[in-house]
Amino acid sequence: MNRMITCAIHLLALMLVPALAVAQEATSPEAFYRGRQVSLIVGSGTGGGYDSYARLVARHLGRHMPGGANVIVQNMPGAGSLNMTNYVYNVAPRDGSVLGAPQNGVAFEPLFHLLSEGGKTARFDPLKMNWIGSSAKENFIPFVMDHTGVTRFEELRTKPMRFGASSPNTDNGILALLLNRMFGMKIDIIHGYPGSTGSLIIALEQKEIDGLAGMPYASLRVNASHLMDQKRLVFLTQIGLKKHRELPDVPLLIDAAANEADRNVLTAVIARYEMARPVFAAPDVAAGRIAALRVAFATMVGDSAFLKDADTQKLDIELVRGEEIETIVADIYRLPPDLVERVKSVISLNN
Repeated sequence: MNRMITCAIHLLALMLVPALAVAQEATSPEAFYRGRQVSLIVGSGTGGGYDSYARLVARHLGRHMPGGANVIVQNMPGAGSLNMTNYVYNVAPRDGSVLGAPQNGVAFEPLFHLLSEGGKTARFDPLKMNWIGSSAKENFIPFVMDHTGVTRFEELRTKPMRFGASSPNTDNGILALLLNRMFGMKIDIIHGYPGSTGSLIIALEQKEIDGLAGMPYASLRVNASHLMDQKRLVFLTQIGLKKHRELPDVPLLIDAAANEADRNVLTAVIARYEMARPVFAAPDVAAGRIAALRVAFATMVGDSAFLKDADTQKLDIELVRGEEIETIVADIYRLPPDLVERVKSVISLNN
């Protein structure tokens, strides 16, 4: 009997989804968003990079939305943004009044399983998420402190270094594994620095660690500007598809790939940084509202007030449209199984 009731509920839900979509489309985006409070839920704690970008977006997005919505930020940290993403995808209203700002790797959790065993706690389909846009791409910059005497990337193959990371599944932990496994580096990965950026910078200054496997260049300018000004950071390579405009002489890691297979692995890993600060809405939101949100987001990123605000905070800005994020995500999910397993073998602590 219980099984029959459950099936009936599921059938009713499936029947209601089209009706909900029709009802949403009957209300224009302008009428829906006029005076409405929209929640932008961040899957990270306050004070970090994801939070900074989300609050920047929240301050400016509303005035570009039809009807002039009021966008507020809420933080829902936990499980590398899985908690927030599961909530927005499955629980929050599916009407365009709730948006999510996850960590960029979450989109690939069902495939690469970095945050949960077998990806079991990722209760969402990234191919069904309505991607609104990203306000940045990022290059992660592996670096060491000047006192180490290391000046070139290749030296990490022969000279042991201590690199810090908040946890194995943060970018610094993942990228340090990648450097060791793909390039034969002798990096001792030291986990457990809470609060991510701030505690890592202190550890560098106190010589507890020698460097990091990567930090976004914008984050370095904000959190380690004093070390950069004192020329105490030695940039070894860039993890991105193209060089940062301020680092023309720092080589790209992808150019050091030994062969085409390794280059494909690196391209798959770098995909998350090509959509560095993504924003999404749940499935079943009316197509008209998604289109309006995407236009508003793209218009916002080109707005002079938005760019001035970002410059004040030293945040790098580069628009990645929602349609582009859809393509990035779809391309990764089309990778052949052997390449997926190779990527997992390189970046997963369980391999």
